[in-house]
Amino acid sequence: MGDIDGLTGTMANVSAYTIKNSTGLVLPYDVWHSEIRKDINIYEKVAQNITFKQESHIEALLACFTLDIDSRLRAFLHSLIKSYYKPNYAGWNPMPVRLTATLIAAIISASRTSVSLTLSDWMEKGWMKRDGNIALFHGSIFTNLKDWWAPGA
Repeated sequence: MGDIDGLTGTMANVSAYTIKNSTGLVLPYDVWHSEIRKDINIYEKVAQNITFKQESHIEALLACFTLDIDSRLRAFLHSLIKSYYKPNYAGWNPMPVRLTATLIAAIISASRTSVSLTLSDWMEKGWMKRDGNIALFHGSIFTNLKDWWAPGA
């Protein structure tokens, strides 16, 4: 949060939202900047993370404007699962966090109804199942996802 303006010193209006109650740490620019500049490796990692974040934002915009809801939902769940563990493409992948259909809909720019209908369809097709309160997704739904950053894409 505040990464680009934190790196460059440029003022920006930034809002942050968290899914659950969280605590944030606010540092004055000069303190944070002087600390990260002490080690070029840390400074480069910050710059690299900013690049990755911006690429992610661009990919999300492309997805929301070019992919149908089913594809956006697959891409989101794949990304979410990959951020917690290596997906099992031949088996079941538990949802690493509990998210409501309303929240997922907001993330992928869809209606709650569309997300719920898609998930119900996946359950009927055997691509999703539940184990108690945990949703599991079969890895086969994560194959052939659009990758805008792949060579030749």
